[in-house]
Amino acid sequence: MVMGSERFVGQVRSLLKATGFNLFTRGPFALHCEMKLRKCLELPSAQGHVPTSHPSFASRLKRLREMVGIAKAAADSCGKRSAIQFEPEVPQGALVHCYLRGSAELIDAAHSRAIQSEGGLRVYSHLRGPGWHKLEGVEGFDNTRQHGNALGGEWHYFEWNCGEGNIALSDAEVSRAWTAFLNELPEPDSGPDRVPKLSLIHI
Repeated sequence: MVMGSERFVGQVRSLLKATGFNLFTRGPFALHCEMKLRKCLELPSAQGHVPTSHPSFASRLKRLREMVGIAKAAADSCGKRSAIQFEPEVPQGALVHCYLRGSAELIDAAHSRAIQSEGGLRVYSHLRGPGWHKLEGVEGFDNTRQHGNALGGEWHYFEWNCGEGNIALSDAEVSRAWTAFLNELPEPDSGPDRVPKLSLIHI
């Protein structure tokens, strides 16, 4: 829906016509979206059958929760549990934010080494930035401080989703990828020693 003056609406209509936009040309896109939604929600099609070749929302959610558990177990075994944090702690959908403690440069460097050592298995595609300053219900999470010379806090996050590709990974592959990455990840700096102490000089 377009709202505005009559002149503005007329200009938009002209632009849409010039680009070939109408209900007929966009119909296939709407139909494709509806088919994908039915597959994800396991809704019966017009013919009455439920597609089984596409992972449902319920199965993707279940699998992502399992993979988050595997990642936490790997962090515990590596002694790096304080270096990762999930938001929310228990995924409520087929995507979850995973926060990693440290500078983006150190995290990416550790990830690159882990990918090479595990023949291409990766934990994430790319970091998306510092994210939230605080996480609700997570005590001690502080993403407001300066890390080294880079502004943006001491945590960086990526989006972990469970689609058709990730859902096919085995427990062993998920564990190997996380274990290799966490073993390469440097110990996060913490405590008062992180912030340089300033001394007063009396003249």
